[in-house]
Amino acid sequence: LDAGSIADPLLSPVTQGYTVVTRPGDNVVADFPLVHMTVIDGTVYFLDRDGSKRELGNVVVELGDKAGKPLRRVISGVDGYFSFDRVQVGDYILTVPGEALADINADVVATIPVIIEKIDEFMTGNELLLRQKTDLSIPPPMERPTSEGAAEDK
Repeated sequence: LDAGSIADPLLSPVTQGYTVVTRPGDNVVADFPLVHMTVIDGTVYFLDRDGSKRELGNVVVELGDKAGKPLRRVISGVDGYFSFDRVQVGDYILTVPGEALADINADVVATIPVIIEKIDEFMTGNELLLRQKTDLSIPPPMERPTSEGAAEDK
């Protein structure tokens, strides 16, 4: 059963599928159990030093199980928006993986626990806050000019 062929986007097959080999001319009747799913979405924000926040795009967002094991990843849009579709009942954690944080020199202010006990609505409006890890406003120490450089400046 192709999950994309199901008219309701919040229904999904329980298993990936079955293979049935029959004799030519035989009809096979198969029931495929479906389960209701939901959507988890939100926005990635960068928390500035003054406390204001701004959307941060092109950031890897990770959906993990409650133990922190990564399950899926998406990349936030230009406006910071991210979305995980076809999520089953369970306990999850939203975060940004370490390698993605290292690339942008940031830390996650707090991971977001998401608990889905019953599929009756979307899990929307999650705000994943990042902050600068190292203070980049302090310039690195300047190198002393060499004696040749000092002579050229005069």
